[in-house]
Amino acid sequence: MNEYTNERAKKELEEQSLIYFMEVYKNVTGESIKLIAKAERPDFICVTGNEIKIGIELTEVRRGHPYKLK
Repeated sequence: MNEYTNERAKKELEEQSLIYFMEVYKNVTGESIKLIAKAERPDFICVTGNEIKIGIELTEVRRGHPYKLK
């Protein structure tokens, strides 16, 4: 894969994670959030049910040293 393909795949995975997060957020808080823009920092701009804009930055937690070769 080239760099463009890797970034596109990463963004698609982030979007899937966002959808999951939005469902869980609504179940936990009773409030819904709606995606209004895709960005890079933060990854997504959303708006709450009471029209407050929020930024959502997704991160990945990994074990071990990030540069250690397997």
